[in-house]
Amino acid sequence: MELNGSRVLIVDNWKNDPSKKGNVLIKFAMRVTHPITKKSYKKRLSSGENKGWFTTKAKPSAKDKKGNPKLLLSDIKNQQLITKVTRELNKEIDDYFNELLGYSPKKVKKLLTLDEIAKPYDGNGQLYGKAFKAWYERQQPATNTVKTRVTIYNKYIKPNFDVGMTIVQFSGQVKKIQKIINSSSLSMGRIFYFYIKMIFDWSVENGYLEANQHPILNKRIIKRELSRAEEQEIRRSDIAEKYLEADEARYVFTLIESWTNRYDNQLVADVLKVIFLTGMRPSEVLGLNEDVLDFDSKLIKVHWQRATKNKSDAEMVKFNLEEKERYREDLKTVESIRVIPMTPEVEKILRKYIDRNHFQAKFNETYIDLGYIFTRTYVRKGNKQGSPLYHNEISAFLRGGKSQSAKYNKKSGKPYKDIDEYLDFGRPIHVVPHMFRHSFVSILASEKVPLETIRSLVGHAEDSKEIERVYLHVLKKEKRYMKDVMMNLDEKLSD
Repeated sequence: MELNGSRVLIVDNWKNDPSKKGNVLIKFAMRVTHPITKKSYKKRLSSGENKGWFTTKAKPSAKDKKGNPKLLLSDIKNQQLITKVTRELNKEIDDYFNELLGYSPKKVKKLLTLDEIAKPYDGNGQLYGKAFKAWYERQQPATNTVKTRVTIYNKYIKPNFDVGMTIVQFSGQVKKIQKIINSSSLSMGRIFYFYIKMIFDWSVENGYLEANQHPILNKRIIKRELSRAEEQEIRRSDIAEKYLEADEARYVFTLIESWTNRYDNQLVADVLKVIFLTGMRPSEVLGLNEDVLDFDSKLIKVHWQRATKNKSDAEMVKFNLEEKERYREDLKTVESIRVIPMTPEVEKILRKYIDRNHFQAKFNETYIDLGYIFTRTYVRKGNKQGSPLYHNEISAFLRGGKSQSAKYNKKSGKPYKDIDEYLDFGRPIHVVPHMFRHSFVSILASEKVPLETIRSLVGHAEDSKEIERVYLHVLKKEKRYMKDVMMNLDEKLSD
């Protein structure tokens, strides 16, 4: 015999909500076909919230036979409310029909324990936990993957939780689970997260948990993610021993210069050249301004760096700053304040962009010349013409498809390739702007330049824990020696 029959949700009654302007109070009903008499009748929802009255925003679009406003179900835009009352009315009707027809209610599933769902193997080495077994049979994982998951269960789940608790109780251990994820290493934290997800996914799929009880699905437990500091530390360690030889650097510059269909390719190449020829940090190069360049003495005063975030108007007014200060911030360390030689190749690049910027200021009404060297000559997302480039714009250019200046190659309709895909130096290479600073240090080291001299030249303390003396000025003979080495590097690049 048909249990469901014909069912239609309708508005049974409504009135304006006197306590909230724009809202209406609604009573719902469901028109149902009786399974025995086959006659239609209304089942009203009169329990629960305010004895069946629900409040929501709605505006009647029809009129009844007397010409009075009539509220239709389609006038109610609150889909969550519609879903809620439909579920409640269907349950009441199902219960009534089951009792009427003598059907026994659905038998409730036995509550499984955490052990019965999550434990990998029993004492005989046979697959045991239902979720683990389902994962194993579906994925057919490699032996090492299985061993790793067994380790997760033995070291993270079994010692920290009562494996005899039900899966419903385990779903309430949110804080404890998150604490274990956060306190673990990145790799183990993520593997633990996926193990937990496997447990809850299986439990929901097989009816042992409701979807709203799944703590990962509902964002109550989140995956182990790197903090910004951790990301930067890994990135620094990843490139610490990676550098380019002079001929390799020259190849990279030539490659970028050949990309004439990409906007600002020459600008990117020149920024990287200055990093390579001076050992300055990318942010220090992008923060260069005419006020720190001494062309008479051929020196660059490294006093500032490009700010990661521009100063707000309020900050500018508060500290009574000139407009060029909006884009500056202090250097990374005290040791970073230094004076370095300006070689001919570097001077050539700097003068080229100073001339370009002066030309822009003269003939381009929207370009504001603040004295910065490596500036944008186009407007993007509120950045002004004449403002210095950001570090991440250079990095994005190298990554190809993520380039701020070209999301895709207009000719092919495809993203540009990552620059790494064009390079074959006989070893894995990941080109980032900071690499050219390391390359500078490496070349000086190969020229037997004393470590102390290199540190003073690139603005580094001896180590991060015990800072000895600050090299703000270099002895005259060291200045001469440094300049000779840098001139040699300059010649190698321009060969």
